[in-house]
Amino acid sequence: MERRLDVSSDATKLHAVSGTIYTRTTTYQPLEDHAWSLSDGKRLFDLVCASVGFVVFFPFMVLIACVVAVSSPGPIFFRQKRMGRWGTLFTIYKFRTMVANAEDGPCITVQGDCRITPIGALLRKFKLDELPQFVNVIKGEMSFIGPRPKLPHHESLHMPFRPGITGAATLAFRCEEELLRRVPEQELDLFYARTIKPLKAKLDWEYMQRATWWTDLGLLWCTATACLASRSAPAPVIEFPEQA
Repeated sequence: MERRLDVSSDATKLHAVSGTIYTRTTTYQPLEDHAWSLSDGKRLFDLVCASVGFVVFFPFMVLIACVVAVSSPGPIFFRQKRMGRWGTLFTIYKFRTMVANAEDGPCITVQGDCRITPIGALLRKFKLDELPQFVNVIKGEMSFIGPRPKLPHHESLHMPFRPGITGAATLAFRCEEELLRRVPEQELDLFYARTIKPLKAKLDWEYMQRATWWTDLGLLWCTATACLASRSAPAPVIEFPEQA
C-alpha cells in the first residue's frame, strides 16, 4: 500500500465543469475498528492538546476579542450550525471576520470579498479566527485533525469521525479564497460543488484511513508553519509509517 499522501495543492490544476448544482450525500466506507481516527486515543490526544492550547492562547484570544469588538459593529464571535459526527448538528465558534449579517450574502467567500473587515482579513490570513474552536474540541464536537465541518444545507455528511480544525484538504486548499477569486462569479457555486468538494473529500478520506497520532501531530505542525510561510510555499508530503 502507498504510504505517502501528497498534500500539494490540486487547486492549481482545477477547471470549471458544467452541470446542475445539487446537495451531495457522502457516505464513508467503514474504517477498521482499531483505526486511529476512531480511537479513544485520538480523543485523548485532542482533549489534551486543546486544553493546553486554550490555556496558552487564552491571553491572545482575549486581545483578539477586544480588537474585533472595537473594530466594527457586531458580535465578537461568529456562531453557526454545522454537521458533526454521524450527521449530528453542533454550533461552531469563530472570531467574527465579516460585517454583521454577512451570512445573508453568498455562502462562498473569495479573496477581496467586501464583507470581510480589515481585522478579519488579517485573522483569516493566519487562521486566527479558528482559535475559539478549541472549545469545540474540548466539548467533543470536533477534532484537531479531520474534514472541515459542513453546512447542513450544503451536504448531508455521514462520517464516522469528528470534523476537524485542520486536515489534509484544509492544508492543500489553504489558499482557496485566492483560487476562487479567479473563477467567474456565475460559475462559482457549480465549480465549488462539482470540483473542489470531491477533491477535498478524497484527500481527507485518504488521510483519515491511514492516520496515526504521529501523522496528526505532523499535520498540526505543517498547518502552523503553512500559516506563517509565504503563500507560494508548497504543501508537504505526509509520510506514513510502514505497517507489518
